[in-house]
Amino acid sequence: MRVAFDSLLLAAALAEIRGLIGRPLTTIHRTDHSETRLSFHEETILVCTDPRFFRMHQTTRSAKMLEPNRFVHSLTPLIGQVLVSVTQPECDRIARLTFGDGRSLVAELIGAHSDLLLLSPDHQILASQRSSRTGVYSPPGGTYRFVPSKAAKFAAEKAGLPVEELSRVPLQAEVSGVGEVYVRPAGKSQSDSEPIGRWLDADYRQRIVEEALRAAKGSLEGQLKRATGSVEHAIRMIEDAIRTGGKTGRWQMEAELLLAYGAFQPVRTEAGRVVMDVPDYDGNLVSILIDADGDWKSTAARLFERAKAAKGGAEHAQLRKPQLVAQLVELKMTLNRLESASTIKEVDEIQTLARDRRWVSLPPVEKDGKVVAAFDGHRVKAYEAPDGTVILVGENATANDYLTMKVAHPSDLWLHIRGAPGSHVVLKTNRQPQRVRPETVRLAAWVAARHSSQKHADYVAVDIVERRYVRRPRKAAAGSMLYDRERTIFVNPSQPFHKSEKA
Repeated sequence: MRVAFDSLLLAAALAEIRGLIGRPLTTIHRTDHSETRLSFHEETILVCTDPRFFRMHQTTRSAKMLEPNRFVHSLTPLIGQVLVSVTQPECDRIARLTFGDGRSLVAELIGAHSDLLLLSPDHQILASQRSSRTGVYSPPGGTYRFVPSKAAKFAAEKAGLPVEELSRVPLQAEVSGVGEVYVRPAGKSQSDSEPIGRWLDADYRQRIVEEALRAAKGSLEGQLKRATGSVEHAIRMIEDAIRTGGKTGRWQMEAELLLAYGAFQPVRTEAGRVVMDVPDYDGNLVSILIDADGDWKSTAARLFERAKAAKGGAEHAQLRKPQLVAQLVELKMTLNRLESASTIKEVDEIQTLARDRRWVSLPPVEKDGKVVAAFDGHRVKAYEAPDGTVILVGENATANDYLTMKVAHPSDLWLHIRGAPGSHVVLKTNRQPQRVRPETVRLAAWVAARHSSQKHADYVAVDIVERRYVRRPRKAAAGSMLYDRERTIFVNPSQPFHKSEKA
């Protein structure tokens, strides 16, 4: 049973976290581009700002550490500071951890607007990190302003307490055997309850696995369905060729009759068409349509060519049709197999089969992860992210123009370095830009920086915007674009991606 991480569940998680008050913060690290971990010796707090999996709770699950980013470096002054308070303003989906020096961390766990802020003692924003760039951005240097939501009233109703009471009363959580979460004021129940952090660890681990499986299946399913449609269209064309081939004998006979009798038979006009009546092999009159200029010789030549082409096409079609029918059957079986796949490993096996059969749009990945695709002769490179997302890069001005204006869908993400020459980069989103993983976006930004004049710099700004907000000015040179509603991230193209920004 899935339980939404609402303000009530956050209150229960914070009730456990309050047990860390009085302990010094020992380490800060990140395990994902949206996950920050705060360790107090053996105890660890996980803060996740992913728009799909936002949450905050104690965790016992280990994870591989990534290289510190700028935000993690900005938190280093907190190391050694004692945690003095854990609050939840108005019982909203906002948690505030205050430390001994007066600084505080504020986690805003509100879906696509989730953010993690470092505040000074006078509430000035010192640093900010978020996974999604939708909504209002609180840049460093501004003053933090708390805006409550309707979630507080909803949470209060579920707990049976007034809002102002809910924000002060310690809560405890119990998890039933079927995964239902019960939250009540502490001390109201004597039953033993599973730590909420441990339950959330297991629950969200399963959610993340399921989401990765859903994304992998969705991407491959779309390609297989397109391949199925192409094969079905090819079969229809083959069947048309076979039907046309059945007229070969008639066209051949008409051409021969014209050569035999054309010099002796007159032409006539019927309903605006030129027609010649000649006897067939059995002596019956046959009306043959003549070219508009009345030239029976050119008409005979045309009929001979049509008969020859139809005969060759029909013979090829007869040989090709069984192959296409077998391919269609295998495609439909593969789609059924994909639908029932329950692990990423099964999806990977199906994807390997699809590549071997050349059903998918990309050829096999080369050693360096680069693939080459044909785009009407334009110099466009294609890369594949670890999650299977396609990243397209224009290699010159005309390729940039073609990629942006002809290839990219309005909902695809368009990337370009800010204020300097560089390639246009398109990140395919399958019409769901909000579902693209942040690490995939960072990989695309790194690719954009690597294909730019700033590729040797160690700090490059890359603008990201949906293609629908990109336009080419009138009479502008190829590849020249204007855009708005962008967001900007910074990458280090001077280092390999696995060292600078791990995907």
